[in-house]
Amino acid sequence: MIDINISKSDHFYIQGRLVLGEIPLSPGEITRISGENGVGKSSLFEYLKVSRSALPDKLKAYFLDQNRMSPLNQVSFKDICNILKDDRKDELALYGHILKIIEKYIDTPINSLSGGQNQMVKIALALFISGDIFFFDEPFQFLDKSNQEELKSILAELKKIGK
Repeated sequence: MIDINISKSDHFYIQGRLVLGEIPLSPGEITRISGENGVGKSSLFEYLKVSRSALPDKLKAYFLDQNRMSPLNQVSFKDICNILKDDRKDELALYGHILKIIEKYIDTPINSLSGGQNQMVKIALALFISGDIFFFDEPFQFLDKSNQEELKSILAELKKIGK
């Protein structure tokens, strides 16, 4: 695992243009970005959504933007998949695996789900759309022990298949 720790002394700017440069991402490698609250981890994710220059050209990254998904909170996971099906690139076997985990609530409106269920639905959506690079901002937040273990298994499998 590659571990990037961001601190306030790293002079990480978004509007002021100074950024980290290319982030060392490789197929099949997990990169963890850590640091104190307020140092710019979420800002870095936002920057990567807009400017792909920090990402290796050969890898495809797709972002599920929480703000743009907010209007979809009144619909179910199944409905969102129908909306996003044209954005889908390929099917990962892992998608079938996580679908079994969330099957009890795939027809429930997202705003009716618990925090952990909501988190698993968002992870399932990332797997539904697929890609080479997956960015998860605080993926273990709201997950109980069982779902944390499921997520660790999913991350290990993504690594194994070179994602």
